[in-house]
Amino acid sequence: MANYNSDNFKLGPCVVSFGGTALGGTKGGVKVTMEADTYEVKCDQNYATPVKKIITGLKFNVSMSLLEIDTAFAQLLDSNGQIASSLLGSDLLANGKALLLTPVDSSDAYALNFPNAILEPGFEYSYDVENSQVLALKFTAHADDNDIFFEQVAVSAG
Repeated sequence: MANYNSDNFKLGPCVVSFGGTALGGTKGGVKVTMEADTYEVKCDQNYATPVKKIITGLKFNVSMSLLEIDTAFAQLLDSNGQIASSLLGSDLLANGKALLLTPVDSSDAYALNFPNAILEPGFEYSYDVENSQVLALKFTAHADDNDIFFEQVAVSAG
């Protein structure tokens, strides 16, 4: 029988904070994906077999469904409480903020911090008579000034 440590199991929802503002708790967990763009260096004498594979870009996507929707929904709206055509032509990368995912489970000692994330301009808002309303959001994380995409940080007690 293989040995395992159940303390390493990561279960359940988390609290999402963006730019220091707590957006709320998630329904279920959060999905984090990392994609890498690569370039293969090939040598003619090696029958087009790659001799190196170099990473040329990284992309991190973070998506979740929030149960506490009002604060999160406000992040999508302008100062007038609207989504207007003024959004067109705006530079999303100029509005990067820290995205912090803190687990609700007190046995999980680590949160994930994305120091330069942007809220993608799209959402799914579900009105459902039989279930809680949820707001599905997607963030994209970019490297910050220190070239950090994301980091694992200790959750402070209390």
